[in-house]
Amino acid sequence: MLGNIIEPLFYLVGFGFGLGSMVPEVDGVKYIAFLAGGTICYSTMLAASFETLYSGFARMHVQRTWEGILNAPVSLEDVVFAEWVWAASKSFLSGTAVLIVAAALGLAQSWTMLLILPLAFMIGLTFAGLGLIMTALAKSYDFFMYWFTLALTPMMLLSGVFYPLANMPGWLQALANVLPLTHAVAVGRPLLLGRWPDDWVFHVLVLAAYGIVGFLVALRLLRKPRRSRTHAELRNTTAANGQSSCRKRVSVAKLATWPCGQRKRRTSSSTGLYAPKIFANSAPARISTSPT
Repeated sequence: MLGNIIEPLFYLVGFGFGLGSMVPEVDGVKYIAFLAGGTICYSTMLAASFETLYSGFARMHVQRTWEGILNAPVSLEDVVFAEWVWAASKSFLSGTAVLIVAAALGLAQSWTMLLILPLAFMIGLTFAGLGLIMTALAKSYDFFMYWFTLALTPMMLLSGVFYPLANMPGWLQALANVLPLTHAVAVGRPLLLGRWPDDWVFHVLVLAAYGIVGFLVALRLLRKPRRSRTHAELRNTTAANGQSSCRKRVSVAKLATWPCGQRKRRTSSSTGLYAPKIFANSAPARISTSPT
């Protein structure tokens, strides 16, 4: 989390004081004050994305925490919803930290800056939902480089974080208005500067729509089961090589459809699945390969 805070602060201090000394006022304020509102939104986006991509992927595939949680009487919707809200919570802390720094530099002196706090959580939900889609599609950590290179970096450069959108050509402004970060900056910057944002309801609804749609799409992708071997294939493989073929891993989507008791037996057996400590004292039970 510290890295997600430090990088935006480098942008704020470096560009704000360095480039700001050569740039006149932008929209009637100093450049560093103009930059601060966009930096808060950008840092929130970055924190939510990192949490759902790298940390979420690790919990789902590497640490296999999801499979352990699914031993409890919870559904896949509960797990994905918790990931969604958790990422938004961490990004909220990141945005709050940058807001505190901006206030310490004297860049936020109006009570409206407090409204950035719920906005930061909303931005976190937006980009956490989009990040969960990438996590559901990813097969390795390398896949996330496409999201950062082709989506997040262009979004940072085109959404008005560093300069007003009015300075861009009309066709590029039209493209920027589709990006969720543009709507976040359109609300966050005026609030930091003590102004009331124009069309704030529309911008908030766009952010909410991106977040909810992202969550639902990610949930559908995670529910899509990967092909697993049937009992007949398991028996044939066992007879062919004389080894237990029950070590075949089961996808999270398939595991989520099993009754809680069957999840416990399956994950506690010698299948290579994650077995939480709560079941460490239980007698290991193998899943039966006989047809029911």
